This record gives sequence, C-alpha cells and structure tokens, in this order.
Amino acid sequence: MGARERALALHLKYPLQFVAFSRGFTSSHRGVDIAWNDAHGGPNMPIYAPADGTVVVAKDGMDNTYASGIPDWGNYVKIKHADGVYTLMAHMLKGSVCVHEGQIVKRGTQIGRMGNTGYSNGCHTHTEVYIGGSSTGYRANPVDYMFAWPDQDVHEGDRKEYGIKSYDPVKEVGNPVERNVFVDQIEVITDTLRARKEPNLKGDVLGYVKPGIYNIYNIQEADGYKWYLVEDFWCANDKEETWCKVMPSQFYGSPVSRNEKVDQFEVTATSLRARHEPSLEGEIYGFATPGVYNCVGIDSNDGYKWFKASDSKKQEFWAAQSQKGDWIAYYPKHETKYDLTMMGLGEAQKKAMTAWCEAEGVAYVVTEN
Repeated sequence: MGARERALALHLKYPLQFVAFSRGFTSSHRGVDIAWNDAHGGPNMPIYAPADGTVVVAKDGMDNTYASGIPDWGNYVKIKHADGVYTLMAHMLKGSVCVHEGQIVKRGTQIGRMGNTGYSNGCHTHTEVYIGGSSTGYRANPVDYMFAWPDQDVHEGDRKEYGIKSYDPVKEVGNPVERNVFVDQIEVITDTLRARKEPNLKGDVLGYVKPGIYNIYNIQEADGYKWYLVEDFWCANDKEETWCKVMPSQFYGSPVSRNEKVDQFEVTATSLRARHEPSLEGEIYGFATPGVYNCVGIDSNDGYKWFKASDSKKQEFWAAQSQKGDWIAYYPKHETKYDLTMMGLGEAQKKAMTAWCEAEGVAYVVTEN
C-alpha cells in the first residue's frame, strides 16, 4: 500500500469544527487556510488532530509578527499518521499548543487554538498534508485527502467551489496483525472491501474490512471471486488482486546439488527457520527451503548446533539442528586419499596425477622411498 492509499484509508478529518476556506491550495500556497466563524468558537476556535498519529513537531511561543524573514508557520503542530503521511496545522495562538513532540494523539485530540502567528495577516488555520515524505516537497492538496465528517459544519459555497469531500463513517471490521513470514496472509489495500458472514455475494455484510494484514484460515471460490476467511469473517479478492495482496508463507534459500567434495548439510524439516545469526535471537528470513546446502560454518548456541548455509545464489543463513539430531543431516566431505607412490610410476606421471588431484580437490599422499 503506497502513501497515497494509506492517506486515503485514514479519512483525515479537517482540523476544525467549522470548515470554510479563506484561501485554497496553489503552486505558491501549499495548503488551505481554514477561516473562523462566530458560531463555532470565534477567532480562537480549537484545532484538532485529523487522525491518530504521533506528534513530530510542536512549536509555541511566537507572537503575531507578520514580517518577512520570520518562520512562516508561526506556532504549529506536525503529526505523522502513517509511513509517508503527515499533516501540519499552523499560525496557532501563542500559548495554546497543548501537545508535545513524541506524544501519541487520537483523531479529535485538541492540539491548540486558531491564531495569527508567523507570516499571517489574519486569524486562520493554515493546514497542510504531506504524501510520501515529511519535507516540504511532499506537500499535496489537502482537499484531495481530507474529509468533512458528519459532526462538522461546512460552508456550502466552499464545498462546491473547492470540492470539499464528505465522509460518513461506516462500521470497520477487523484487527490487522503484523507481517508473519511463517503463515499465509493477505493485506487488504482498499477501505471499501466488505466483510461478509459467508464466502459469497449473498452473505450478510458485517461492515468494511479495516485496511491492513490478516492471517488466512481458509480459502474458497464463489461468484467469480476468491474468498479468504480472516478472523471470523470472509472477504473477496478480484482477479487483478487490487483489493487484497496475497502474501504466502515465505521460504528462504536455494538448495545446491550434492557434492561429496565439500562439507554440506541437508534441511530435512519443512518448518526450520532460516536466521541471520546462529542464535534464537537472530533475524528470521523465513522457513529454510528443504534441500542440500554447502556448509560454510558450524557454531553452538542456545543449546543447539548451528550450521551456516551457502546456497546456489551465494546467499547465506544459519539453521539449527535439534537436540535429537534431526531437522538437519550433516554430510562432511568425503576424505578419499590417493597414494601416488606406485611401482614403476615415472616422474612425469606422478606430476600429472598430483596436478589432477589438486585441480579436483582430491586428497592424496606421496610416500618417498
């Protein structure tokens, strides 16, 4: 899911109770100015967090200076809502900022009050949305990503002129989990996917699936769709997989051919973890693909013997042998030795045999009379 999709899925809420613009988004004004209204708090009306997130900047203490060369935003708060998705509310009243950097906020948390600080010539809230990064080069038109919710009042003329969108929340279903390479999962990448009681289009609709990752417990096909059972509900995926991204359990490593001339081991288990380090604390790459690998290291840790694999792509990982000696079968190289001391063997023949052994990696001995 890209930053744009994550932003849309957040349904960012305009940060004031009354939504009316005194200035829109342009190439030289990278945000929207939301005006005040006497019926909704007047010029010092409260400003709220547009969605859940973490405060990354909270600046206060500046007076209304309206002069070039001073910080344009005055007193302001910037919030990170998701990877690559930020909002910024500026020109806040001096002394009104009521959050701090690092604070986790929920949608609707008051963060300050409307003011006229910084490079501002009238009481308003300058609002910015960032898509893809936190620097100013990522500022996007807030109208494309923010919504007026049912409990907000919108100036109808501005709704039409600027295209202010409305959002009527519906019941969201599901509790997304973290990515787990050891189980089959899907990532729901749209916020309009219905959760159903049964795996078909006639199944009762329970709400919309909350975007995120879910473990798959069953798969069925019906009505031209593939249906996934996640938690206690079913959701469908279209043929192009634009509603859900399928993420199967992950195997790591590309086995090599058996070669008795080098140390090797064979992964015999189907659920052996491939790790970055020879430790139970090592980063997990996924399940080790069953098969033979060149052994380039052996270690002991956490009560296990660990074998370091090098695969056909020269990738390396560590895998543990169980205390019973299963999961891994170890194959040390075959130490065949050729005795080149033979009756009647000439010096030229002896040199040729020695060269062949060294080229093929074959051990040999030469006994001098």
